[in-house]
Amino acid sequence: MSFELTLDNIKRSYLTLGFISVNFLVFLIVNLILGDDVLYLLAQNNNNISQGRELWTLITSFFVHANFLHLFNNILGLLIFGSTAEKFYSKWQYLMIYFLSGLMGSIFSFLLSRYEGYGLGASGVVFGLMGAVMVLVPKEDRRVYLYSIFYIIYSIIYSFAPGIGTWAHIFGLITGIGIGIIIKKKKPRKVKQSRDFY
Repeated sequence: MSFELTLDNIKRSYLTLGFISVNFLVFLIVNLILGDDVLYLLAQNNNNISQGRELWTLITSFFVHANFLHLFNNILGLLIFGSTAEKFYSKWQYLMIYFLSGLMGSIFSFLLSRYEGYGLGASGVVFGLMGAVMVLVPKEDRRVYLYSIFYIIYSIIYSFAPGIGTWAHIFGLITGIGIGIIIKKKKPRKVKQSRDFY
């Protein structure tokens, strides 16, 4: 198996394209039509969670975004690492990585942020998929590491902006790596090779 970001792989990444479509559709409906009241209802309100309220936002929060740049950054990450993860993992494994990485990112962001502010965005998911991909890609194929290093550096720079959930990034990544290691102990599914490189 090797890391290939190809048009053929992307076209076959039905789950990734589905999640990208959901994120984009939610952004259009919530941010451009319904407004901030609904956005804050779906975002992770750490103060409310500390009081046992709005626990569902630990999940809904990684389907909403603050602005178009925020959405674009996460769609780019999903496109790169999500489409690759679908190549290496089964559909159920992919879904487990997606939701557990996002959930763990939300939980630890809540625990380590002193219950202040809101959390939203799919960054924890993206970092989880990245970690899971890095576990299964052969060390000889350095392209995945180059993509990962670029995305991490970009995210670190972007993290200096106010309100960025760095803890969600870190624990999403840890969760993805952990799940990938567990799955790696089993025989990974076979993957068809593609000659269409980008």
